[in-house]
Amino acid sequence: MKLFFTILIILLLASNSALAETPDLTGTWRVESGFLRTHAGETIDFSEASDAFMTITDQEGPVFSGNYGWRHPDTMQDLHDGETTTNEANEAFVGVVHFDGQTITIADHPDSTVYIGRLVEENRMELIAYESGANAFASRAIMIREE
Repeated sequence: MKLFFTILIILLLASNSALAETPDLTGTWRVESGFLRTHAGETIDFSEASDAFMTITDQEGPVFSGNYGWRHPDTMQDLHDGETTTNEANEAFVGVVHFDGQTITIADHPDSTVYIGRLVEENRMELIAYESGANAFASRAIMIREE
């Protein structure tokens, strides 16, 4: 009998995670705080010197698409946008909400940046981004959806 209840609990937990509701992520998300470390060793504090945002324009169930943009002052190291080195860019992306209804993965193009995030509240997201290769960087940010 104990085994039966153990299996029942495991099945219920598994079915709950598989049926997690997919949140609506559409809208503009702006970096509230965060840091980026470039391949050249420069650290960028988004809250002090940069403007970075993500606009999710289309969502169908767990899949979505949009644009990610940034603007850095001319005094900072330029970043790569997939085509050239610049201090300002707007790149397209595609993404998916994971089965848990909280975790997201985004791939931008034409660049090769990967974003992994987690929705912590309806209008607040933690986002990790990284890219390997000649223009490598790693970053983390708190994104807030604009009303």
